[in-house]
Amino acid sequence: MKKGIIWLVGLLCMAVILGSSIATAPASAAAAKSEGKTSGFTVGILNPYIGNNWRAQYVADAEEVCKRYKASGELADYQIATCNNDVSQQLTQITNMINTGVDALVIDAASATALTPVIKRARSEGILVVMSNAPAAYEDTIAVICDDPLFSLVNLTWLATELGGKGNIVQITGLVGNSEDNLRIASTEKMLKETYPNIKLLASAPANWVPSEAQAVMSTFISTYNNIDGILQQDITAPGVIRAYENAGIKAPLMTGDYSFGFLRTWESQLSEFKSVAYTMSPGIISDVMGVTINLLKGKTFKEGALQPNPLNPNMVNAIMIEPSYIVTNEPDPNAPWMKGLKYAKSIGVAEAVKLGEGQSDEALLDGHMTQEQIDSLFN
Repeated sequence: MKKGIIWLVGLLCMAVILGSSIATAPASAAAAKSEGKTSGFTVGILNPYIGNNWRAQYVADAEEVCKRYKASGELADYQIATCNNDVSQQLTQITNMINTGVDALVIDAASATALTPVIKRARSEGILVVMSNAPAAYEDTIAVICDDPLFSLVNLTWLATELGGKGNIVQITGLVGNSEDNLRIASTEKMLKETYPNIKLLASAPANWVPSEAQAVMSTFISTYNNIDGILQQDITAPGVIRAYENAGIKAPLMTGDYSFGFLRTWESQLSEFKSVAYTMSPGIISDVMGVTINLLKGKTFKEGALQPNPLNPNMVNAIMIEPSYIVTNEPDPNAPWMKGLKYAKSIGVAEAVKLGEGQSDEALLDGHMTQEQIDSLFN
């Protein structure tokens, strides 16, 4: 009997040890390849496409942060590759980077499912793999990603608050089939059903994160419905919505907005007549991703609770969900309902947002990232 109990206790202890090793595998495997190193790492960064201002700024931010780490000696070298949404090309790019002997791969995935073979190979060779920006649930990786459910929560809470909890809205969504867009749509549907039953969604259509497509969609909505009280749209397509209303000769209602400086400047010029909110999905998230990656390469481990369930697979606790750097409204309101629970996001007025963009083009985006202190607070 005693032998049986001892055997069972031993088995349970082994299960705990195995569970712990699985949870910390990305950090420990990185240490296996770069053991003892605190600098001189090589990193490969994979970007899925450049088709809008956000993507161009993401790549520019990646170059800037890598140059900074290279100047400090923490990076010996880096590579950045873009695959134009071609999964086969991204697979080849990752393979090539593995063959060059990188210490880490930072992947903004062209597919949330198709990269498994190369990621498995990278991990088997002790290469750290960090998923960047877009949600992707790959085993044995860390995901530093935008919090898309939070994006919907903040935007819809703002719109619902301004509407007094009731009214008719239309929705313009993003890129069809994209995991980020799917998460935003699902979160919005859930909130409309459970939290705001008196807000009626008249219609919803995609604009693929292209302003001209948003203009066409909004023009159709305007001609179809004469009772639109609010518009729920996804960030960079806001200028298209504004143009649709200008062409129709109608004042735009309440609408979620954009964080390009062109839109912010237009917004500020109409401050007495127009209300909006801008949740910054900053391209500077790549700076957050690189900060986490460098810490992991140095052998640091996450504090308990730092990693959250992956939004695409809640059973996989490997995600760091990044808050926006700024929430922009007509006037700053840090105590507003839509700011509740936010730890790092700063509430600012549109005038301050415009001031932050002095000297930058209309196409440039209000950007931001975590401080080194905030990144370090995730680690032991």
